[in-house]
Amino acid sequence: PPKGKKHSYCFTIYVLDCELDLQANTMKKGFLKRAEGHILQKGRLTAEFESPKSGGKRDRSIAKRDNP
Repeated sequence: PPKGKKHSYCFTIYVLDCELDLQANTMKKGFLKRAEGHILQKGRLTAEFESPKSGGKRDRSIAKRDNP
């Protein structure tokens, strides 16, 4: 993100009942199609990242965690 601006990242974690054989370039739509019927649980993690305005230490902090 640009210096001094916050940017949110949202990660969805899936618990499956099997291992999927996927290509390295599989996109989300392809993953979800192959995972259909195998998803036991899912959770979401949202994190914020903000670059320093001028040099200095980066601020990486987890904003919230929810379990839909």
